[in-house]
Amino acid sequence: MNGLKYQKSIPARFSAAAPTYDHYAEAQEWAACRTMEAAEIVSVPARILEIGCGTGLLTGKLADAYPAASIEAVDIAPGMIEHARKSLQDKQNLSWTIGDICKVILPGPFELAISSSSFQWVSPLGKAFTRIRESLASGGYLVFSMMLKETLHELQESRMRTAPQKPVLHKLPTRGDVLGWLDCAGYELVTHDVVDFRVEYDSAWGFLKSINKQGVTAGSVSFSQSLLNRVQLKRLAIDYDDYYSAGGGKVYATYEVLTAVAEKRH
Repeated sequence: MNGLKYQKSIPARFSAAAPTYDHYAEAQEWAACRTMEAAEIVSVPARILEIGCGTGLLTGKLADAYPAASIEAVDIAPGMIEHARKSLQDKQNLSWTIGDICKVILPGPFELAISSSSFQWVSPLGKAFTRIRESLASGGYLVFSMMLKETLHELQESRMRTAPQKPVLHKLPTRGDVLGWLDCAGYELVTHDVVDFRVEYDSAWGFLKSINKQGVTAGSVSFSQSLLNRVQLKRLAIDYDDYYSAGGGKVYATYEVLTAVAEKRH
């Protein structure tokens, strides 16, 4: 799979995962709550742009917290938008846009742009930051949480031990990468932190099923020139069970999450 096909696979994989995503999205639910807490620094916004709304984990929280605000929710995966639209059909302050944040028309100005667990899939992220800034009102804020490079590092390590001939070809950004792109795009960083969030699974197979049901296999944590075959997957599962036991037959996986608040630079 070349780079172009890799980019095209993301909307398809996440659309396919829409019906099962929420059931397995423990880390994403946690990140959405962190994002809402970080957004409290912003005065009550009249217009909100949500980037990468997915199935609406954050969207519903925004609609409840800011019932008088107009919320524009954007996602690249049609299936995700459809799922969110149906699950939040009782909310009257939501509008939906399907498309790439780097390309769609953003009907600003917005006082708040917000995103949770989606920026790690956006490329180039620096360009997205610039486009979002252009849609913000003077003094507007960008608030987000996203996964960083060490997310699911256990999976990468296990894969390198069991199938070194099929390495993952893409990496998630580091904290330094993201903060640098924010600065170049014209933001003043207000606050940020990085937290490792650990999730436990019944087994390595349970973990692999979970990320598949979230559509994560479309992204940077697993993209390679060729898929693992059944024998390699079996070896990986055995290796993962051995190396990353959480006790009681369970295993763990780590999500490295950056939460940041940035203000549009004057």
